[in-house]
Amino acid sequence: MATIEKYIPAHVPQQASPAIRNFLDTELYRISQLLNAVTELSSFGGLKQFGGQASSLTATPQRLPFTTALPSLGVVPSVANDEIEISADGFYQLNFFVNAALGSSVVMTFEPWVNGAPSGSPALFEIIQQAAGASFGASTIVSLNAGDLVSMYVSATPNRTVTFDNVNFYVSQLRGPAQ
Repeated sequence: MATIEKYIPAHVPQQASPAIRNFLDTELYRISQLLNAVTELSSFGGLKQFGGQASSLTATPQRLPFTTALPSLGVVPSVANDEIEISADGFYQLNFFVNAALGSSVVMTFEPWVNGAPSGSPALFEIIQQAAGASFGASTIVSLNAGDLVSMYVSATPNRTVTFDNVNFYVSQLRGPAQ
């Protein structure tokens, strides 16, 4: 219980009964754990692609390309591999936002993949419009392990060339280790 003294410099009086001392030690420990949880920062980070990159999409999912790593803490975004490496076990919220020029109606499916396999949390969008500038996004919560590699995949039906004006993909750890 060395962390207690880090936050609470008081000492339990020696003349207190063993039951009182045990109770106070337990409560001081709980308070220190609460303070640790409140003051600890979560992991976060992401990838961004900006600037009108055209992609030929088909029904076969393909990895979205990124050009910029966003600020991060506790995760490692890789532009070279278009993925984010998770550094700690836990529950993560995966978010993405897309602004794209579509040209015509299309059904697009975006899904985060973990370690090269679909996560099972797809976001399906049926975009019925002719104008440029469709914006959409989604998020999901998944349990991830240290070392997991997370990427974003997209597919379209019918086949379509889509110009992605802006794509953001980021992760945020929601709580401590997965149980």
